Amino acid sequence: MEQSVDVLVIAGDIFDQHNPSAEAEALWFELLASLSETPVGDVVVIAGNHDSAARLEAPEAVLGTVGVHVRGAFTEDPLSRDRLLVPVGRDSEGKPQAVFVAVPYVHEYRLGVRTTAISGEDLGVAFRDRFAQLYSDLVDRAEELYPGLPLLGVGHLTCTGAEPDDYPKAIHLVGGVAGLPESVFDPRLSYVALGHIHRMMPVGSGRAWYSGTPIPMSTKEAKSGRKVLLLDVVDRAPIRPTAVTVPAFRSLRTVRGAPDAVIAELVSMHWDEPLPPLVLVELELESARPEETARVRKAHLDFWDEKPQRPRLLRIRQMVRREPGPAVESDVSVAELLKSPEEVFLRLCAHEGVAADAALLEAFRIALDDEATG
Repeated sequence: MEQSVDVLVIAGDIFDQHNPSAEAEALWFELLASLSETPVGDVVVIAGNHDSAARLEAPEAVLGTVGVHVRGAFTEDPLSRDRLLVPVGRDSEGKPQAVFVAVPYVHEYRLGVRTTAISGEDLGVAFRDRFAQLYSDLVDRAEELYPGLPLLGVGHLTCTGAEPDDYPKAIHLVGGVAGLPESVFDPRLSYVALGHIHRMMPVGSGRAWYSGTPIPMSTKEAKSGRKVLLLDVVDRAPIRPTAVTVPAFRSLRTVRGAPDAVIAELVSMHWDEPLPPLVLVELELESARPEETARVRKAHLDFWDEKPQRPRLLRIRQMVRREPGPAVESDVSVAELLKSPEEVFLRLCAHEGVAADAALLEAFRIALDDEATG
């Protein structure tokens, strides 16, 4: 092994949705099983905002026996929060060597923050104070139960420094609150491992870090190397992580253009990675034409049919080129327009420069009928 890692920390968003497929769950358990062939002795896992806390914790009784510590649910009951303290790295005498304060994704409502009641600067103060109190209370308890041991934090939240395209869904960002500051993490924590942001970045002075996603989740993320962060815990000293590059086994690409150009690029695609690329296709068309999607997919499958490997099409999306039309002057009231959805649709087409031909109108009428019949 290049790195003799004792503890693996996964800071949330194990899955991309609350109800993952059986295939996705099987991959998760295969990963955990594979760790038995490594030096890793403990795995600390918290739930992210995309995870179902209950689903993630369901196999906890089994996983805990092999050193996998899953913390999915957060409870308002202070007496039950001891489970968020995870001792790891037990020595030959069974004594732990460090303790993680493992806080899963927490909606601010559970900490008593009511975003409808306050706004502006007061809302930012409430966010900061409640999250800071949570970590401080947990550290107090950790020092009581495990005196003298190094303390490290884990969290799934948005901190200052993040940009809108760093995450798929905004959490802990309400109104003018631009993210939580580094000060919410108790100073007795030597390091804080964070999840939710997709790129590797420090928070504030660098005592807290996001490692980012180990695989790219978008073509923009695919342009930068993926990394994990390696920590060397020595007593209770502050920790500076070392970035370790994650091997790239498969690339993520976007192919954009007219159907013929897209087909030509797909059938001539080559790659250096061990596995064929994942491809997002964006077809540029003058008008919506479902048959073009089918034509591109068939050409791709036909060409690669005899090949041992072929690029995998994740998505084919049609991008209709539109030139905005002139402003439509009207003295018709909104009430009158609402009596005729088709008239509204025709006006929208005129404004967007889209030809409302018979096929498009028929598709609109079918959609309207489906909506009306439920």
